[in-house]
Amino acid sequence: MKTIKTPPIIDEQNYLFFCKTWDENDDIWVDSSELTHSDDIVKYVSLAFAFPNENFTTVILSEIAEKKQTPMALLKKIILFGDQGAIESVCMRTDLNEDLEYTCNSLKLEHEKKKV
Repeated sequence: MKTIKTPPIIDEQNYLFFCKTWDENDDIWVDSSELTHSDDIVKYVSLAFAFPNENFTTVILSEIAEKKQTPMALLKKIILFGDQGAIESVCMRTDLNEDLEYTCNSLKLEHEKKKV
């Protein structure tokens, strides 16, 4: 199995390399464990929205949606512009602000949020 390990610092060239790597492999996963700072997460989201038609974009947005360091404003953007998987990843979180909770509650989701 191949792994795309997302470094904290990313540029457009490396992002497009990850996109190509993702498309060329069937048995692949993303390790986003090094994305621990909100500034790095913001950069990835900016690149993801710059390349919305790339298959890797949907994967990285879902990964980022689960990270506690992801700013609420970015989570809102992911809900508005992400695919169903990324939206579900945001809405399954238990630490959403009131606005995001309201937004998620108004959406038709495939999965139910676990009661904590």
